[in-house]
Amino acid sequence: MPLFKSLSSKSIQDYKVAVWRVSESEEDLRQNLNLSEVSELRLSNMKSETHRKCFLAVRQLLKTYQIEDAAIKYKPSGKPFLDSGISISISHTMGYVAIALGFNVEVGVDVEQHREKILKIASRFTGEGAVASLESTSDRIEKLTAIWGAKESIYKILDREGLSFREAIKIDDFTLESHHSSAWVDENRFHFTFETFDNHTLVYTYQTKTLS
Repeated sequence: MPLFKSLSSKSIQDYKVAVWRVSESEEDLRQNLNLSEVSELRLSNMKSETHRKCFLAVRQLLKTYQIEDAAIKYKPSGKPFLDSGISISISHTMGYVAIALGFNVEVGVDVEQHREKILKIASRFTGEGAVASLESTSDRIEKLTAIWGAKESIYKILDREGLSFREAIKIDDFTLESHHSSAWVDENRFHFTFETFDNHTLVYTYQTKTLS
């Protein structure tokens, strides 16, 4: 069972993050899963084996936290949620899936493979100065991937259609060695952490829940 990485906060902001390396067959990933009728239908409609394997790997990850498939529901936007009130976020990329669970915070997670393409689209989601001081192409790719991941994970938390990554989500500058920073949407602050492994970057973000 390739649970690749498992992280837990050590503060009052109680969240958990886990990453699964998807290396098994689809049949193996189905083992010990009790999928709901809704999930079986979703799975049968997925033409890509890669997508099916990621879908099943997410369920295996959730099972490690005693969360069964039937507990996962989706808003019309596609955002997953749990009736228990635990905040949940899901991400997948080539070869990996990641989940984040927030127990007294809202959480978002994103895992991305490093690609040179991000250099060409950077102006769509961040300003020119974000990587101006970095001479290495690989460092620029790594930082841009972290910025994208932070903004993507915040977008998942807010679930706000039409939110501009470039204009609405502002990132406090950071170094690759710092592994964490803050971001802002209006007056709302978000905290994110990023890690790099196997030519991928994992970003997980939290925001304290608003008391009602």
